Amino acid sequence: MSGPTPQNTIRLPVNAQRWSALTFLHWPVAAAVIQERLPRGLHVQTYEGTAWIGLTPFLMQDVRVPPLPPAPGWSTFPEINLRTYVRHDDGTDGLWFLGLWSTRRAMNTLMRMIGLPYHHTKATIRPIGDASLLYDARPTLGAPARPLRLRASVRADAHISTPTELEGRLTGRWNAYTVRAGHVWRVPVTHPPWPLRRATLDLLDTNVFETMDLPSPQIEPLVHVSPGVDTLIGVPRPAGRTLPTTTHR
Repeated sequence: MSGPTPQNTIRLPVNAQRWSALTFLHWPVAAAVIQERLPRGLHVQTYEGTAWIGLTPFLMQDVRVPPLPPAPGWSTFPEINLRTYVRHDDGTDGLWFLGLWSTRRAMNTLMRMIGLPYHHTKATIRPIGDASLLYDARPTLGAPARPLRLRASVRADAHISTPTELEGRLTGRWNAYTVRAGHVWRVPVTHPPWPLRRATLDLLDTNVFETMDLPSPQIEPLVHVSPGVDTLIGVPRPAGRTLPTTTHR
């Protein structure tokens, strides 16, 4: 279940990567807005009656298929995702992606083939010392559907030794769901607990809510940053089936 402590052990990872220079921006949203977008079998997950949407820009690093090494010059690139939080009829919970954008066209095509809504964008991420991050994403010439604009600047504040229950639920997610051939599939994820800091948002200019036909937030987001974690992605399975539980080392 969701929370700061990893829940999955993964015997045979199909992908390994590092998520670096990451920002979590979270807004509350009416549960009905999310539920109408979910496939059968998935249900919006709320905290004290409220659903949440997260906008998460970060740097993908060393993307590879174990035991192969990362491909030089290709395996590090920016990604941005717009996510929400769901539970499945089988009792598991995790992420549902409303939209994903990266600068790697080949990966975007491959991910769309397995049901993830990836789109191409031009983007840069610039860490400034230990305390600030700048994000810049904009539509490319001849951009396909779902062009994204995002300019954001954040400053890290206090380290979090023990996340609140809400912080743990929003950041500690150990499954992602997708739909293939009309069925919901679950993709297990594992990584160490997030090293988190609360943060200040100095700038946010984005069309992501308009692009995804969502109501624009009327309040400031919760803001957290992390230097990153090393991550393993497990074999996708139809939701409801048991996954292997032998730890990968």
